[in-house]
Amino acid sequence: TKNFSILSLGTAVAGFIGMVLETMLILHYQVKSGVLFQNIGILFMVFMAGLAAGSIAIKKFASRHMTGIIRQRLGIGLLIGFSLLNLTFIGLLYSDYQSGIIVISILLLITGFLVAGLFAFASLLGVQDQKMVVSPLYAADLLGGCIGSLLGSLVLIPFFGMGESAVMMTIFAVAAMLLIR
Repeated sequence: TKNFSILSLGTAVAGFIGMVLETMLILHYQVKSGVLFQNIGILFMVFMAGLAAGSIAIKKFASRHMTGIIRQRLGIGLLIGFSLLNLTFIGLLYSDYQSGIIVISILLLITGFLVAGLFAFASLLGVQDQKMVVSPLYAADLLGGCIGSLLGSLVLIPFFGMGESAVMMTIFAVAAMLLIR
């Protein structure tokens, strides 16, 4: 159906934005700290913790409030979160603030929360049988993340830089908001 195609596209966009932002945050940390692999396991773990927290929080919220206008605003709110997170990252890039492991960990935690939150949102939105939609949505999320990883690391960041790439991710998040309306 058309609605499910939009949800799949939105889930792919979330995976795409999340992967590009995760890549930029880890690269930014590595550049600022001066080492390539120090604390990389912690950074990945924090992102994964954000994924777990996002899926749990949205499921609990949705079970209580997933009706009408609140449902629409939840999806838009999560995408606004992506936009604000990208803008925060842009500010971090161009400030003299020393972004250590704590700041980057918090931003990665939020990134993971938003990715899983959008996935959970899409899997709960007007769905009668959740078992039927989880596999295609998961595939869309993974495809978006795969494309985000490839384009982010091979095209966007090398050719446009992290600041411009973050602006592009903000534009993608805003465009995805238009899909939900």
